Amino acid sequence: MTVMKENKTDSKLDTSLVHDEITKTCTPRKEVAPAVASAPSPKITFKIKFTDYAIEKFMSSFGVPPKERIYTPFDVSRQSALKGLRLCQYLKGKKKYFVLNYWYNRRSLPWTVGEFRLGIFGVKQCQDKIHDIVRTHCDDKGRWIKDPKQTVRDKETRIEKAVIDDSLKLTINEVIVRLYKPRFL
Repeated sequence: MTVMKENKTDSKLDTSLVHDEITKTCTPRKEVAPAVASAPSPKITFKIKFTDYAIEKFMSSFGVPPKERIYTPFDVSRQSALKGLRLCQYLKGKKKYFVLNYWYNRRSLPWTVGEFRLGIFGVKQCQDKIHDIVRTHCDDKGRWIKDPKQTVRDKETRIEKAVIDDSLKLTINEVIVRLYKPRFL
C-alpha cells in the first residue's frame, strides 16, 4: 500500500519571465582548492561578461589598502582571439581600459587596446581592433610572431617622419631666394 504525497502544483520547468533587477554582470569562477588542509579556502574570482552593459555597470573593489589598479578577466573562450583580454580599472578617475595579455619571446606582455567609453569605444570596436592585430601578428597556431607594441610605435614614427619631410619642403619663393642670394652678395 502506497501513501500519496501532497499534490504539487508548482512545475519545476517554469516558463514565466521574471523581471528582477540585474545585480551581477559577471560569472563566478572557483579556483582550484589547495592540496594542504591548513591552507586558506579558495577565493572566488569573477569574470566579467564581454558586453558594454556589463562593463559599464562593473565597479572594481580596490581592497584594503586600496590598490592603484585592478585587472579583471573577461568571460571569453580560450580558443578565441580575445583570450588574455582583461579590464583594467584605475582607482583615481575610475577609468576602464581594455588590456590584452599575450606571450611573445617567452614573456607575458600587456598591450592596452583602448579606453572603454560607452558609444565611442566599446566591445565591438575592441573586438575589431584585436582581430585585426591577431590576424597580422599571429601564425596559424595562434602564437605571436610579431610584437603589436612595436607595430604601433613604428606607425607613430612613420607619421612623425612624414610630418618632418613635409616641413622641410620649400615654397617656390624660398627656392628663388636661395638661388639668387649668392649672386647679389
